[in-house]
Amino acid sequence: MNKLIYKLMLFPIAGFCLLSTHLSAALPPFYQSLKEYKALINGNELPMHLDPSDLITDITRNDDVFIVTTSKHQLKVDVVYDPPEHQGFVGPARFHLVFHEREALSES
Repeated sequence: MNKLIYKLMLFPIAGFCLLSTHLSAALPPFYQSLKEYKALINGNELPMHLDPSDLITDITRNDDVFIVTTSKHQLKVDVVYDPPEHQGFVGPARFHLVFHEREALSES
């Protein structure tokens, strides 16, 4: 009887393990978003588009656009998702950032 119970318990556990390894390949939205923020902040392009005397006061995200606000300017950065390497690909979304020209903030 104990062997039967052991075998019945083994199948769901084995199935769950196989399923969980497949699902762990997908990056949850929180971690995908975090990866995109890190790419923006740690990348080499952000400083090239801002004035060195600017102080970053805010970084917000609306849909697929970052809006970087500094003491003097506002910069829009698009998050563009690249197509998957092959159909059925599961994993973190590949993307690149497209920087627009910075715009001066209106003085009020």
